[in-house]
Amino acid sequence: MRLINRNIILVFFVVMQLTSCLSSRYLEKGEYLLYDVDVEVDNLALEEGLYAALKQKPNRKWFGISREPYLYLYYQGEKSYKNKRAIDSLKLEELNRHYEEKITKVQTRLSKNQHAYLDKKDRLFEKESSMTEEQLYDKLFKLAKNMEKDSLRYLSKIQKLQEKQFDKGSKLRTRLAKGNWRMRLMGEKPVLYDSTKTRYSLNSMESYLHSKGYLNGEVAVEVDTTGKFVQQVYTVTPGPLSKVATVSYTAQDPSLLQYLEDTRNESVLEAGIALDRQYFSEERRRIATLMKNNGYYDLTIDYIYFELDTAKDDHRVDINVILNNRSGNVPHQRYTLQGVSFENDMSKRTVMDTVKHQGVLFYQGDRFYKPKALTPKIHLTDGVYSQKDVQDTRAALGAMDVFKFVDVQVAKKDSTTLTAHVITNSLDKYQYSFETGLNMNDRFPGPFTSFTLTNRNVFNGGEVLQLQGRFSLEAQASTLDVEDQLYTGQELGVNTSLLFPRVVFPMSESLKERLFVKNTQTLFLTGATFVERPEYKRLNLQGVFGYQWRNQHQANFNVNLFDIGVTSTPEVDEAFLDRLREIGGEPLVRNFDSGLVSSTNAYYTKATGQFGMGQLENTSFIKLFAELGGNTLDFIDQQFLGDDEQILGLPYYRFLKFSAELRKAIRLGYLNQQLASRLYIGVARSLGGEESSLPYEKYFFSGGSNSNRAWRPRRIGPGAYQQTDEDTNFEQPGEVIIEGNLEWRSKMFGFIHGALFLDASNVWFYQKQYDEDNNLKEGAHFEFSDFWKEFAIGYGAGLRLDFTYVLLRFDVGFKMYDPSLSMGDRFLLKQNFLDPTKAEFNIAIGYPF
Repeated sequence: MRLINRNIILVFFVVMQLTSCLSSRYLEKGEYLLYDVDVEVDNLALEEGLYAALKQKPNRKWFGISREPYLYLYYQGEKSYKNKRAIDSLKLEELNRHYEEKITKVQTRLSKNQHAYLDKKDRLFEKESSMTEEQLYDKLFKLAKNMEKDSLRYLSKIQKLQEKQFDKGSKLRTRLAKGNWRMRLMGEKPVLYDSTKTRYSLNSMESYLHSKGYLNGEVAVEVDTTGKFVQQVYTVTPGPLSKVATVSYTAQDPSLLQYLEDTRNESVLEAGIALDRQYFSEERRRIATLMKNNGYYDLTIDYIYFELDTAKDDHRVDINVILNNRSGNVPHQRYTLQGVSFENDMSKRTVMDTVKHQGVLFYQGDRFYKPKALTPKIHLTDGVYSQKDVQDTRAALGAMDVFKFVDVQVAKKDSTTLTAHVITNSLDKYQYSFETGLNMNDRFPGPFTSFTLTNRNVFNGGEVLQLQGRFSLEAQASTLDVEDQLYTGQELGVNTSLLFPRVVFPMSESLKERLFVKNTQTLFLTGATFVERPEYKRLNLQGVFGYQWRNQHQANFNVNLFDIGVTSTPEVDEAFLDRLREIGGEPLVRNFDSGLVSSTNAYYTKATGQFGMGQLENTSFIKLFAELGGNTLDFIDQQFLGDDEQILGLPYYRFLKFSAELRKAIRLGYLNQQLASRLYIGVARSLGGEESSLPYEKYFFSGGSNSNRAWRPRRIGPGAYQQTDEDTNFEQPGEVIIEGNLEWRSKMFGFIHGALFLDASNVWFYQKQYDEDNNLKEGAHFEFSDFWKEFAIGYGAGLRLDFTYVLLRFDVGFKMYDPSLSMGDRFLLKQNFLDPTKAEFNIAIGYPF
C-alpha cells in the first residue's frame, strides 16, 4: 500500500512539471505570462488590502500549489476550439441573418398595415360631408383602436422573434467571446504581463496606504523576467502611522452642534486611533443617521466634511468635523410627522374598510387585519420624525410572514411636516409546498417526502398556522449485526404550529411592554414522530410553548417555557436491550421505557455574512443553547402525585444541558480560497439520583458527515475506552462533547469546489462508568488531565458541486489518531494514508459547517 501511495505522489509531481512546460509553449512572441506576484510588507494587517489594490493578479493556483492545471486546460480547450470557432461564427451569422429576415418581413407588414389605416382615415375625411360629426368621430375612434390592436400584434411578433434570436445565439456568443466549456469552466485564461497595469498597481497600493493612515507610504516594484515568465515583487514601505490627536465639531446651526457634542462618546473618531479613512466614512454615516432620527429628514452625508491639520511633526493630526447648512446658508429644517396611514392590498380591493386606531388610519381591502394587532408593529407616531421608526416598522411587519412586501413612503406635507404611508401587499392566505428527495444517513441515501400547508391571518391578527408532514425511508446498519448488514428504517412525523406575532400571556399590556422585547412572537407547537428500526418501534409526542424575537443587531432569541414530550416504545428487541446493558447499564435501558420529558430551554443564534451560501467570503456564526429538564413538572405539588419520580405513571427526567457552537470562515487574500473552522462544546448532566440517566435524545454523539468525517455517524467515544468490534457498530452516547473542525476550501473548476479537512472530536461521560460486571470502563469519563490526549482525529478531502441553490458534498475521511486503540497503536497516519479500504465516504447536502 505504501508503494501505491508513493506512486500516486510521484505521478502528481510529474504531471505538474509537464504542464509547467506546456503552459509557456502557447505564448506568442512578445507575450509574457504573469506567473507570480509577491507583496512584501512587514505589517500583516495591510497585506490583504494591498493584494486587493493590485490591478493585475496572476492566475489562481490549484489548491494553492500550482497554476499550471488551469492554464493547461485552457490551452487544451483553446486548441480543440480553434477550428470550431470559424464554424460557430458562421452559425451565428446565419442565425442572425435568418431572424433578421423574419423581423424585416414583419416590420414590412406592420408598415403596410399602418399605411392602409392612414388611407382609410383619408377616405373617411373625404366622406365627411355625408356623416354627422358624431358618426365621423365614432368611425375614427374605431379605426384608431383597430390600428393600435394590429400594431401591437405585429410588435409582439417582432419582440418574440428578437427574444428567440437572442436565446438561440446566446451559447454561440458565449463560446465566441469566452471559449468552449473547458476554457470557461475547467481552465482559466492566462494573465499576460502588462506594464501599464503595473504602474496603476503602484498608484493604487500607495492610495490604499494613505487611506489607512500611512501618509508617507511608498511602494516599489521589481520585475524579473525568466524566459516567458514574469515575476513581480512589490516592496511596501508604510512609513510612520499617522494618528488622531484631537477631534472637534463645527456646525453653523447651534442645535446641530449640540447634538454632535452630546453624542461625542458614540463616535469612532477619538484621540489615539489610526487616521483610517474607514473611520471617516463611519462617522459621516453616524452623524447623518443621528440627525435623521431627530427630525432632520433632508440632512445627508453630503453636508458633512472633515478638515485635517497635518502640520504637526509627530504624525498626529487634528480633525475638525464640519456640518454645513444647506445652499445659501439656509439652516436644515427639523420635521415633525403628522399623519400615519396603513394601506393593504389597495390595487386589488373590491371593498374598502377605513378605521383609525391609536393615531393610525387603516385602509384595508379584501384581506382584513385587526388594527389593534398591527398598531404595535407600526412604530411611527405623530411627533418628531425618526428614520429609525421607519426601519423598525418595515422590519416588524416584514417578520410577520403575512406580507409579500412592506414599504414605508414618507412625503412632505408642507415645509415643516411629513406624512408616512405604510404600504403592504398580502401573501396568499393558503399556501402549500411539496418536497421529495434523498436524505443521507449513515452513508446511505434514502428517499423522503414532505409537505407543508400554511394558513395565514387565521384570526385576522397576522397569525400563521402551519401543518407539516414528513415520511422517510433510511438504509441503516443494525446495531445488532456486526457484519454491517443493511436494514430499512422508516420515520413518519407530523406537527402543527401556530405563530402569533405578539406576546400571548395572561397579563396586562403595560406589564407585557415592560417584560418583553418589542416584536416578540409566540409559538404553540404540537407534533408526533414514529420511528421504526429493526431493534425497536418508538413514538414521540411533543408540545411546545415559547417566544422568539430578533434584536436590532440581527441576533435571534428563542425561549421555550414549556417543552413537553411523551415517549413510548411499544416494541423493542431483547437482544438490543442486552447490548444497552453491556454499554450503559440499566439507566440506558430505561431510556426505551415509556417516559415523560419536560424542559425549559433557550438558545441564541447570530450569523454574519452570507453564511452557508456557497460564497467564499468572511462569515461567522454563533449558537448558545441551555436547557433545564424536569423543572416544569416540579411546579406540580407532589402531594397530588403520590410519587416524586413519576407523573401519571410515567417516569420523568431531571437534567441540565448546555452547548455552544462557534463557526468562522476567513477568505484567504484575493484568492478563491477560504479557511473555515468550527468549535462545538457541550455538557449534559442528570439531576436525579445515582441510578438516573439522561433521556436518550439529550446525550451527545460524535462522528458522521457533519461532525468527524473519518468515523461513522455517532460511533466515536466514549473517551479513550477501548471498544470491541461490537461496540463500533453501536451508537456511543456521552455527557460531554468537544468537537473541532478545520477545512480549507478552494474553487477548482466552474461550479466544482474542493476541500481539505481535519476533524478532531470525542464524547465522554461526566462520571466513572462500569460495565454489567461492575468493571470500570477505563478512559470513558472526562478528566482535565487526560482529555486532550483522547481526541479522535481524522483528515481527508472532498468535492462540492455548487449549483447555486443547492450544494452537493462528497467527502472521504481517513483516521489519523484513534484513542480507542492501545496507546502504541493509536497513530494511524502511515497505515491509513490514501488507503481506500480504510476510507469513510460521506455524501451530504450543504457545507458541514
